Amino acid sequence: MKLNLALRKPSSDDGTADLDRPKIQSYDQEANIFAPITVHLQLPDGTTRDFHQTTGDTVQIIKKKMEVELGLPYARTQCFLNGKFMMEPLSLNDFPSLPTDGSPVTIEVRNKE
Repeated sequence: MKLNLALRKPSSDDGTADLDRPKIQSYDQEANIFAPITVHLQLPDGTTRDFHQTTGDTVQIIKKKMEVELGLPYARTQCFLNGKFMMEPLSLNDFPSLPTDGSPVTIEVRNKE
């Protein structure tokens, strides 16, 4: 018995024969864990600022960006989503109240006391 292990070529020159095959995606792609999202920050001084992030970004990334762009000290900044403290190692995806319809998420920023 002889096995033929040659790669199969598409039946047409333009490759359309393979279009009806399902595309394989990674878990990250399928779950869309890096979807773009606007983060609406309510800052301690009463002003607001929008950051464009992805849902896979961590609280640490957002706090570091606030430190660099807004001058808010990383170690003295806390983030809250719907009144609940956002722990630093977590990503935005880890919060069940995150909007899934593409609308902005509002994060309240407080100074540690």
